[in-house]
Amino acid sequence: MYYKEEALKEIEKYFKFDGDDKRYILSNLGHMWSDYKGTLRKKTIESFRNIRNAPRPMFPIEIPEDQWKHLIDRWSSLEFVAKSEKNKECRKKQKLPHTIGRTSFPQTSHLMSLEMPDGRQPSRVELFERTHKRKNGSYIDQDSIEVMEKLEQKLDEQPPDSRNDKSVQDDVYMQVMGPERNGRVWGVGRVVAPSDVGLARTDKNGSNESPTKGNGSIESPDDTNGSNESANNISNPGIHGEKHLSEFNSFM
Repeated sequence: MYYKEEALKEIEKYFKFDGDDKRYILSNLGHMWSDYKGTLRKKTIESFRNIRNAPRPMFPIEIPEDQWKHLIDRWSSLEFVAKSEKNKECRKKQKLPHTIGRTSFPQTSHLMSLEMPDGRQPSRVELFERTHKRKNGSYIDQDSIEVMEKLEQKLDEQPPDSRNDKSVQDDVYMQVMGPERNGRVWGVGRVVAPSDVGLARTDKNGSNESPTKGNGSIESPDDTNGSNESANNISNPGIHGEKHLSEFNSFM
């Protein structure tokens, strides 16, 4: 879409990036645009009984008249209303909802790394625990409690001196959560595939496939450019360092 390309040109004035960085940024722009339209629709429906009477938004950005007409026509269509109701019901049935609201998993991971004495990235077990607990320390639902119990049980089966190792906890997490959905990585965020973070991909039959480089050599998570850089890539694939991720999200 042209709007993403135009936004990318603006971002290029402030940041340097290459390779998969563009994929990451364009995907985030798409999600941000989708989120904005969702928020705009909600405000419009809440403010006007008949949304066709809603004035065209002029602030914080002016929406072109033809685009506003397209949005109103779409939101008013029977097909869109039916799909919206169906999605609403699906969200009610969603398992393992998180407690971090609109904060992304990569952002949460970065904030947690700032709390770590050694500045390391949190394991997927630690990230799951943080993102499924309320401020009072209780878990958001029974499913989250059961998952954590399984994770803790698996960790108890590991040698005492390795239970706190990030790689061990990540492996335990994969065992408990099962295959990644559509090749995506549980609890890491958008645009991330297992191979992006040096993780084995679990196929539908439950077997693991190790990630490979272009030359066909098998690569372990700890061999990817150092454990710290490998961990950083989990939170922010492509962007060079967590500082850049924070700046990018603030800019957007």
